[in-house]
Amino acid sequence: MIEGMPTDWKRDDLVSYMRQLYAACLTAEGRPAEAIPLFEEAHRAYLSHAPEGYSLRELYLRMGDAYDQVGRLKDARGMLGAARDEVIKNEKLDAQAALQVRERWARFLLDHAVPGQPDFDAAETEFAFRVTQAGNRPWIEAAQAHAGLACVALARGDIARALGESRQALADLDHAQGFYDIRIQPRIWLVRSAALRQSGDAAGAREWAGKAWEASRVYDVESADSIRLAAAARRL
Repeated sequence: MIEGMPTDWKRDDLVSYMRQLYAACLTAEGRPAEAIPLFEEAHRAYLSHAPEGYSLRELYLRMGDAYDQVGRLKDARGMLGAARDEVIKNEKLDAQAALQVRERWARFLLDHAVPGQPDFDAAETEFAFRVTQAGNRPWIEAAQAHAGLACVALARGDIARALGESRQALADLDHAQGFYDIRIQPRIWLVRSAALRQSGDAAGAREWAGKAWEASRVYDVESADSIRLAAAARRL
């Protein structure tokens, strides 16, 4: 499909968006290096020819995710931070779009910080904020926020809290309604696996890791980090 699209992005805004969407699919299945040139071309096109009322938030979010996956952390921070700034400026605090962007920003901070660092504390604050704003609504964002807090607890060595937060993440996942990226499921399952492993429940940890591994093998390319991480967790 992508080969048949016009090369002149200025001819059709829909073509520009479809290229961006294709790049997002590449990133999601574990091919971020292939996606980045498409994202960067989309960014240049939108900056010079953005449709009226178009928000760059979604593009910033997806580009930041791709940069993070290939280790371009400065670029990832810039894009994800810009996406967060946009939602804070333009969305209600409890809007689902705002919670989605802020979760990815918090996950980025947490992945590249350790307890005691400002980014680590900022990540915990963001996750806690999302729990409060999501409330009792059946949104996937609530499950993600509790999974994030479980990761915070694990990093601090608070196993009891990690077990509780990961258990709540699973409960929220089971009750989540609406459309969301199915890859969120194995990500949360791996958090539960890590909490169980730290608690001494090796069998339970392997069970959840195996479930995540099987799902990621369906969704993602063989070289994807999701499969690698789940496979490693199964062996522990």
